[in-house]
Amino acid sequence: MSTASLASESSWLVGVDVDASTNILAKANMLLHLAESVRDPQTTPGALNQALVNTFILMNDNETLGGLLYPPRDSVDVILTNPPYVTQGSAVYRKEIEHVTGKKNGVYLEKYYDTGGLGVEDLFLRYISGALKPGGRAFVIVPLGLLNRTAQRMKKELLRECNILASIQLPRNAFFNTAQPTYILALERRRVKSQSRPPVFCGIARSIGETLDYERVPTPGDNDLATLADLFVHYMNNGAAGSVARPVQYEGCAYAKIVPASSFDPDERWDVFRHWTDAEHIELGERADTIERGEFIDLATETLQELIDDLRQAKEELAQLQNGEVKEFALSDSGRFQVRSGIRIRNVDLRDNPGDVPVYSVFTRPETIKGMIDRDWLAERGVEPEPYPCVTVMATGASAVGTVFYREANCVMTDDVVIVQPWPKAPTDGQLELDDETSEAASVESTDDTEPPEHDIDLGYLAVAMSQTIAQGGYVYEAKLYTKRVAQLTIEVPVDSEGKPDLERQQQIAAVVKRLDQIRSKLQETGTWSKGVRLA
Repeated sequence: MSTASLASESSWLVGVDVDASTNILAKANMLLHLAESVRDPQTTPGALNQALVNTFILMNDNETLGGLLYPPRDSVDVILTNPPYVTQGSAVYRKEIEHVTGKKNGVYLEKYYDTGGLGVEDLFLRYISGALKPGGRAFVIVPLGLLNRTAQRMKKELLRECNILASIQLPRNAFFNTAQPTYILALERRRVKSQSRPPVFCGIARSIGETLDYERVPTPGDNDLATLADLFVHYMNNGAAGSVARPVQYEGCAYAKIVPASSFDPDERWDVFRHWTDAEHIELGERADTIERGEFIDLATETLQELIDDLRQAKEELAQLQNGEVKEFALSDSGRFQVRSGIRIRNVDLRDNPGDVPVYSVFTRPETIKGMIDRDWLAERGVEPEPYPCVTVMATGASAVGTVFYREANCVMTDDVVIVQPWPKAPTDGQLELDDETSEAASVESTDDTEPPEHDIDLGYLAVAMSQTIAQGGYVYEAKLYTKRVAQLTIEVPVDSEGKPDLERQQQIAAVVKRLDQIRSKLQETGTWSKGVRLA
C-alpha cells in the first residue's frame, strides 16, 4: 500500500467515535484485516498510518457531544450507524449544545438540532439527514420507542429532508445484552423537495444468522435478515417507484411487505407490527420473548414513562384546541354532506371475482378487509372504486355498530357500511342548486380529478366528530345505524370569528385524537407483551 495507491481510491470509508479506546480498538482491528498488506514490502509505514488516520476519526473535542459537534453537510453517500439510545438524561446533550458558541461547520448547533425529539438518537437522526448528499442513503439502528412515539415534529423534520425506504424489525436480543426491541430504518436524502415518497419495504426478521444467546453460534441456514436484505436490494432495483394502496406481501415472502408511504406520515407509527394481522403473526411462528426480570422492569418502566409523557402532551394540546367556538352542523344538509350506503358484495362474489380493490365491511379493526374484488366485475354493475377518501360508519354488528373509520380512496364498502363525505353529491346536469346558507360554503368544482371537491370540514375531523356524536348517543346493536339514521346525526365543528368552519383547528384536533388512538394501541400492545413475555 503506497501513498499513491491510497490517493487513487474512488471511495472513502470513515468511522467516527468519541471514545479513544474504541478508536484504538478499531485501528487494531483494521491492521488485522490488512495483515497481507502489512507484510508486503511495498507498504510504507507512512501510507499505513495515513490510512488509519483517514479511516478512523476521533472526535472528542467535546466528550459529551462527540461527532455531533461538527455535523457534516450534504456530502456523504452512505451512513451505517448504531447511535446510542438515551431518553432519560438526554437533556445533558441538549444543554451542552446550548452552551456551544459560534458556528460549527457553518451552522448554529442549537438551531440545527432543534427538531423536537426526545432522545439522543433523535439528535443523531438530524445529524444523519443533514450529512447525506441528495440521493445518499443511511441505514440506522433505532429503538422501537423512537418509531412509535406519537410526537410529530421530529418525524416531520426528518421527512422534510429524507424518504423512508425500509423499516425492518429485528429480533429481541439481536444485540447481545440489549433486550430493547430494535429496528433498521433505511433513509434516502430527497433529491428535490417535490420528490414523491416511495412505498416502504417492511420486514420482520425472526433470525439473524446466529443464536440470540451469549454464545452467538452461527446458524447460516436460519437467517431472515439476509433474506430481507436480498429482497430489499431487489425492491430498490426493480419496483421502488411504484405504488400500493395497502400492505402487500413482497415476492411471496411471508415476513416482507410493501406498505404505502402514507403509513409512514409524521402522524403515523413507523414500526411494522401493525402491518401484519394476528393470523399472519401466528403463521410466522413468533414466539414469546424470554428476558431477565430486571430487564423486564427496565423495559416496562421505560415504555410506561413514554406513554405517560405522550398522554400528558396530548391532553395539554387537546385542552388548548377545544377552547374555541363550535357550531352544530346536520349531516342531513345535502348542500354540505352526502350520506349513502355501500354495495352488496357476497363472499361468493369475492371468491369468483378476485381482484385488486379492497372491500371493507363491518369489522372493528380498520385494516381488516372482507376481501379483494375485481374492477371489471364492479364496472359491470355500474360501480367504481371510491375516487376520494371518505368516512364510514358500521351500520350493523353486535360489536361493530357505530364504529367510525377514515378510508382512503380506491376501495369499496359493502351495503352494511354507511359512507359520509363533507361535500354534496355531484349533479348529473353539471349544476347544483344550494340554499342561501350553504351555497358559499360548499362547492363541487375541482381542478384536479385526483383531489376531492372543495370542502370546509376536514375528513379526519369528521371521523372524530361522528365518533363523538355516536358515542354520546349511546347507540347499541338494536339501534342500527343505516343511512337514514346516520343522516339524522349532527356534529359539532370548530368555527372562526365569522361562524365559518375553522379548517386548521379541525385538522389539529384530528391529529391529536389520532395520536391518542395510537397511544391506546401502544397501551394494548404493552399489555399483550407483558402478559406473554416469559421471565427468566
